[in-house]
Amino acid sequence: MEQIAPFVVVLVLLIAVGWILIKTTKTPSTNSRLLRWTGYGLILLTFVLIVFGVLHYFDAETHRRGH
Repeated sequence: MEQIAPFVVVLVLLIAVGWILIKTTKTPSTNSRLLRWTGYGLILLTFVLIVFGVLHYFDAETHRRGH
């Protein structure tokens, strides 16, 4: 469990920063569009990291069973 804690902290920080970037861009300008898309990208990256983390966890579990 102690190996998962830093991973979860990083995921929470990425989601929080992405959410802040999306929510703070109320005025329509070029800079706000860039910040909004950066926020979307961070949240998408976070979901990709979650998928890779789950795949890594299950891969390690299946390797342990056979040996």
